[in-house]
Amino acid sequence: ILEAFGKGTYSPFLLYGVTGSGKTLVYLKVLEEVVRSGKKAIFLAPEIALTPWPAAYLTERFPGRVALAHSGLSEGERYDEWRRIIEGEADIVVGARSALFSPLKDLGLIIVDEEHETSYKQEEGARYNARDAAIALARHLGITVVLGSATPSVETFYNSRQGKLVPLVLENRVMERRLPAVELADMRGRKNEVLGRELAGLLGEVLAEGNQALLFLNRRGFSSFLICRDCGHTARCVNCSVTLTAHKSSRLLQCHYCDLSAPIPDECPSCSGANLGTPGIGTEKVEEEVRALFPDVKVARMDRDTTRKKGSVRKILDAVEAREVGVLIGTQMVSKGHDFPGVTLVGVISGDTSLNIPDFRSAERTFQLITQAAGRAGRGEAPGRVIVQTLNPGHYCFTSAARHDYEAFFAEEIELRRELAYPPFSRLCCLRVAGPTDEAAARAAGALHDMAEILLKRQGRSGAGITLLGPAPALLAKLKGRYRWNLLVKGGDVKTLHPLVAALKRGFEARKPAKISLSVDMDPLTVT
Repeated sequence: ILEAFGKGTYSPFLLYGVTGSGKTLVYLKVLEEVVRSGKKAIFLAPEIALTPWPAAYLTERFPGRVALAHSGLSEGERYDEWRRIIEGEADIVVGARSALFSPLKDLGLIIVDEEHETSYKQEEGARYNARDAAIALARHLGITVVLGSATPSVETFYNSRQGKLVPLVLENRVMERRLPAVELADMRGRKNEVLGRELAGLLGEVLAEGNQALLFLNRRGFSSFLICRDCGHTARCVNCSVTLTAHKSSRLLQCHYCDLSAPIPDECPSCSGANLGTPGIGTEKVEEEVRALFPDVKVARMDRDTTRKKGSVRKILDAVEAREVGVLIGTQMVSKGHDFPGVTLVGVISGDTSLNIPDFRSAERTFQLITQAAGRAGRGEAPGRVIVQTLNPGHYCFTSAARHDYEAFFAEEIELRRELAYPPFSRLCCLRVAGPTDEAAARAAGALHDMAEILLKRQGRSGAGITLLGPAPALLAKLKGRYRWNLLVKGGDVKTLHPLVAALKRGFEARKPAKISLSVDMDPLTVT
């Protein structure tokens, strides 16, 4: 990386290595050399919670020369940091995706850690992917950019195979530490087991040895929904097409999309029966189960509900690092980037949660989540163990994750993508029509499709290779009171896709009915 940096030309790298292989140390050493040479750098992390450790390390090396840039700062703090950057007082900017737009002069290096993370995509307003924007900026300025991940996105890994990125591989963990042993626990035929016998037994052993455990479930709350066992009524959000999640600690039913909340009722609002049930599990229910099994063990939970207050994330992480917590339970925010030497067991409560989403990237996301969560185990001197509870133990995303074999997963996944002409073998654009009623949105989406067909016929041969998928209701068909329909446009490259989408947007905006909106998402990471 430093050799390429010294040449002063556009140099894109993929730093790909197993979890715990020392990618962070590579980043930090390179940053030190870049700053010493008189250039400036940007370090991007996918989440605000992952910015404190690089900032602390770099501040120690370069006192007063490191700035933070993310939405977790107060307005005053953001202004102060922005002023320091503009006036040249900062050599390194550490932050989430928006930090890429910091006004640094003499920029020489951009690092994108955990490049596969979907949180790099801005989903509202001006949609952009900070990873892709970092590559574009590096190419424009003629500088070095490093993408890093233990589980690269399929597109990024494919690009490294095609020579668009230089692959740098770290095959082993630091100090030759062993990767954790991964066991797939088959949960088929088991009812109402939050912690299966394999996970519960191993958890008891680990805690008895004085070690720590991490339990991962990518669903917060106590239960997925509230249902009346007498009449079947479920509590649903009036603004969004989802059930309300039951939160036991606050005694509230909440929508995780529009934040609507209501007290948990004592009786069914439909039949007045008192036989209300809470099927499904969230992090709150896992916490309750662990506390019941191990009442003397300190348990902490890390999800959006417990980290709303400023500094709450750091407080939880500090308690884990100080060995004050025996079991840490959390959503995906606990599964990436953290280094907990005392954690020797990771339990994935429900490995199938993300696999069942109707999206062509669902297997990729599942593999990444499990591999990243598993990577938190065994980073100290004691070996690690991982239990993945799943109803699909034979699926290639699970078997590959159990072997820590990214390339085996990639080989399976890339052939499916090739067969169906999905990225990286095509480019996608999601055109989303939203309206006040489902009928109005459906009509507008149909008109958009007809307009696209007409434009494709006019383009003739130049429109060849473009496919229209839909229109169809979005997976989340109603959000914040608006009904949504998607039209996917699939093309071989942007040279044919961009002109069509631009013409389609102009034509639709000129004729669209009142209260109908159109959003354009190029290279969508999700079509929910």
